[in-house]
Amino acid sequence: MDLFGTAGIRFDVTTTLTPSLALPIGLSLRSDAAADAAYVVIGRDGRTTGPGLAAAVDSGVLAAP
Repeated sequence: MDLFGTAGIRFDVTTTLTPSLALPIGLSLRSDAAADAAYVVIGRDGRTTGPGLAAAVDSGVLAAP
């Protein structure tokens, strides 16, 4: 599955873009290009699903070695 398009990640939040998918995205961010970065910035919009998805990405970033 191709995750990133020209406008970021776009999927249905009730079936595909869930915290279960957001967590490994966070893990890959920290263990890949951002491994040497001092900071990782996680952005989101104001939809009701935003806080949960951002928290899952954050958990993945923090859990990565």
